[in-house]
Amino acid sequence: MPKYLLRLWHGYHLIALLIVSLINTGILFLYNWKVGLFGFAILIVVIIFMIRAKIKLEEDLVDYISTLSYRVNKAGEEAVTNLPIGILLYNDRLTIQWANPYILDLVNEDCIGKPIDIIEKSISENIDKEDTEFLLKIGDRNFRVHHERNERLLYFF
Repeated sequence: MPKYLLRLWHGYHLIALLIVSLINTGILFLYNWKVGLFGFAILIVVIIFMIRAKIKLEEDLVDYISTLSYRVNKAGEEAVTNLPIGILLYNDRLTIQWANPYILDLVNEDCIGKPIDIIEKSISENIDKEDTEFLLKIGDRNFRVHHERNERLLYFF
């Protein structure tokens, strides 16, 4: 659990309340040991309930973070697959490993596992150059292609 959330749970107010209760129970024990013992028993029960509540808070927080993480990942995945730009991953042999639906619609066929030149003949020549951006004509459309060389990734704008 993040430290700032633990500080919310173990705020100074809870620690102060526990110390004041312990001191009051100790003073009560000095005046009447039976009532003081009963006070300590009640204090122990309260501490047990606090520990249980803390454990439940941690479990709920883990569930919340897991659900939130899943939803964020799902939203990111949906955004990448439905973007109006093309995204293409290729390997070191210039074979297409993954393409988003925009690219698949653009080439009108399943291009996964095929040479990158299936998109356009001059694409492999442009990839070999040191440029990070180049222009490419596919069919009747012109694209500005951003090349992330280290990731072997192409963005078609």
